[in-house]
Amino acid sequence: MKLWLIRHGMTKGNQEHRYVGATDEGILPEEKERLQARAADMDLHPAVVFVSPARRCRETAACLFPGLQAAQLCASGEGPEEETSSAATAMRPSRQPESVTENAESAAPELIVVPEFMEMNFGAFEYMSWQEINQDPDPAHRAAYQRYIDSGGETAFPGGESKAEFTKRVCDGFERAVLPRLQEHQDIVIVAHGGTIMALMERYAEPHKPYFEWNVKPGEGYHLDFTC
Repeated sequence: MKLWLIRHGMTKGNQEHRYVGATDEGILPEEKERLQARAADMDLHPAVVFVSPARRCRETAACLFPGLQAAQLCASGEGPEEETSSAATAMRPSRQPESVTENAESAAPELIVVPEFMEMNFGAFEYMSWQEINQDPDPAHRAAYQRYIDSGGETAFPGGESKAEFTKRVCDGFERAVLPRLQEHQDIVIVAHGGTIMALMERYAEPHKPYFEWNVKPGEGYHLDFTC
C-alpha cells in the first residue's frame, strides 16, 4: 500500500514563523497557484484523502484534488471561508470520521475528515512568534517557553498540549480512521499539519528518527510504502 503524508500549503502565519494551531487561516493565494500547478506532476490517485478539519488543509486538498468539491470540503461542519480561534472546538474528537463521497461519474477520491489530525494545541502561545513569546510581559510565560526549549520540545505551552499528548491524539486518529483502509490495501493521502506528520513519522516510520527530524516544509511531504 502507498501512503502519502502532505503538509498544507504556506499560510501567513507560516511565513511569519508563528505557532499556528487552532487559528483557522487559509493558505496564501500564490500557494494555491503553486499547488494547483504541481498537482498534475504529482500524479496522485489515492482511493481516500484524509484531511485535518483546518481550513488550510481543506484548501490544500482542493488544490491537489480538484474533484473534491466545496461541499465535500465542508465535511468538518465549517464553510471554506469560515474561521475559528476556538481550540476547544478544533481539538474535539468525533466518535467516527465524517465521510463524503463523489457521485459515480467522478473519479475523485473519497474524502474523510479526521478531527484528531488537527495541529497541536499551542495554548497561550497560539499565533505568537518566538520573539513575541520572549518579550511576553508575564515572566511565567517566558519561563514556560524556556522549559519547552530546555526539554527539547517535550513540555506543553501554558494551556496547551505536551508532545506526548499530541502524539497520542494523532496516532489514535490514525489507527481509528486510516489503518483499517490501509489493511484493505487502499492507497491513501493524508493532508495535515507539520506537527501531525512529525508525530506519525516518529511513531511509525523506519528507520526511526526523532520527532523534529521529520520536519517538512509547507506543501511538501513523504511518500511511503506501508506494511501493516
